[in-house]
Amino acid sequence: MKIGKSDIVWSYMSQIFQYAASLLILPIILVKLSQLEIAIWYVFVSIGLLINLVDFGFQPTISRFVSYIYSGAQDLKKEGFDNSEKTSTINYSLLKSVVISVRKIYRYMGILMLVLFSTVGSIYINSISDGTNVELMIAWFLYLLSACINLYYLYYTPLLLGRGLIKQSHKTIVISKLVYILIAYIGVIFGFGLIAVSLANLIGSLLNRIMSHKMFYDQHTIRELSSKIPTRKTKEILNIIWHSSYKMGLVSLGTFLTYRSNIFFASTYLSVTLVASYGLTIQVITVLVKVATLYFNTMLPKFNYLRFNGLHKEYKNLFANSWGVMVTLYLAGTAFIILIGNNLLELIGTETLFLDNNFTVIILLTFLLEINHGISMAFLSTKNTVEYYKSAFLTGVGTVVLSYIFLEYFGLGIYGILFSQFIASFVYNNWRWPLEVQRELGLGYLDYTKIFIKHFNYIIKNGIRKVISNVK
Repeated sequence: MKIGKSDIVWSYMSQIFQYAASLLILPIILVKLSQLEIAIWYVFVSIGLLINLVDFGFQPTISRFVSYIYSGAQDLKKEGFDNSEKTSTINYSLLKSVVISVRKIYRYMGILMLVLFSTVGSIYINSISDGTNVELMIAWFLYLLSACINLYYLYYTPLLLGRGLIKQSHKTIVISKLVYILIAYIGVIFGFGLIAVSLANLIGSLLNRIMSHKMFYDQHTIRELSSKIPTRKTKEILNIIWHSSYKMGLVSLGTFLTYRSNIFFASTYLSVTLVASYGLTIQVITVLVKVATLYFNTMLPKFNYLRFNGLHKEYKNLFANSWGVMVTLYLAGTAFIILIGNNLLELIGTETLFLDNNFTVIILLTFLLEINHGISMAFLSTKNTVEYYKSAFLTGVGTVVLSYIFLEYFGLGIYGILFSQFIASFVYNNWRWPLEVQRELGLGYLDYTKIFIKHFNYIIKNGIRKVISNVK
C-alpha cells in the first residue's frame, strides 16, 4: 500500500477544512450571534459528537478489515489475523460481504438516532434555551437531520480509507466544507443566525456522502462486486466486526465522556460567558489535536498493511516519525495559543475569549498526554486486538463522577472540570499504553527525546510544511 505526499497534503487540507471550518466561521459567529446562541451552538456540536458515538467503533474496525482484504486476506477473524493464505489478488466476494453488512449497520443506526434525538434531544434543547425561541428549535432540527444523515452514510469513510484511497476521501471533505463555510457565512451575514449554520451543515453532509459514493464505486469495483456472490453471511460478518467494534465503541464513549461531556456540566454549573469561553478553548485545542495527530491517522491503513505483512522495522520507524511530527506540531500550536491567541480574538472584536492562561495550560497538558496514549492505543489495535477498552471506558466514567463531585459538593467551578479530566486519565491510561508500545518497539525515553529534537530542529530550519512532506 502506497501513501504518498499527495495523500498527506490532502489529509492536512481536509483537516484544515473539517476541523477548522468551525474556526473559519468563528469571526462571523462571534460578531453576529449572541452569547446564548454561541453557547447553544457548542451544545449542538457536542450532541452531534454524541450521535456519532453510536458508530461505536465500527469505523476503525471496518477500515482495518478492508485494509486486510486489499492486502490479500482471504478471510477475517475476530482477533488477530492469518496471513499464511494471503494472495496478490483481492477477494471481492469477501469485500462484498463486508460492504453489505456495514451498509445495514449504519442504516439502522441513522434511523435510531433520528428518532431518539428528535424527541429526547429536543426536550433538552428546549430546556436550556428560553423555551420560546422558535428559530433555535428550527436550527436544532436542521442540525439533527444533518448529523443523522452523516451517520447514515458514514460507512463510506472506512471503505475509502481501508482501500487506501486517502486522497479521494479527503477531497470530498475539502469540497463539502468549502460549501459549508460559504453557505454559513452568507446566511449569518443576512441575519439567519444558527439556522444558516445548521442548514449549511446539512448541505455539506449530503454533498460529502454523494461524492464518497462515487469515489469508492469506480467502474472496476462495480464490475467486480456485481459479479461476485458474498462468501460470508451478513450475520457472520457482523459477529466478527462487532467483536472489535463494541470494544472500540467503549473506547470512543470513554473518550467522549473524558473530554467532551464536561460541556454539559459547564452549561449547568457555570455562567453563559464562561461556558462560551470554555467551549471556544476546547474547540480550538481539539482542532490542534486533530492537526497534530493527522499524519499518524493518515498512516493507519499503512500500519495495518505493514503489520499484516510482518514488516516490523518499517512500522517501528513509521511510528517513531509519526510521534515526532505529532509532538512537534502540538507544542508549536500550544505556544501560538498561549502567546497570541486572545490577542487575535480581541483584534476581530469578539467578546468571547479563551479561558485565562492558567486554565488553558491545564487543558493543553491534559490533551498532550491524551494524544500520546491515544496514538499508542491506535497502534496496538493494528494487531486486531483491543485490550485497552476497559480502562478507556472507566476513565470516562471516572471523569464524569469526579466532575459531579468537584462541582456539586466542592464548588470548584472551572477547576473542577479541568482537574477531573486530568486526574482520571493520569491514573492509568496516560502511562500504561505508551509503555506497552515502548516495550514492543524497543523505544526508550532517550529515543523519544532524540526523535523530538530531530523534528524540532527541522521545523525551526525549514518550517512545518517541510516537516510533513519529508517524513518517510
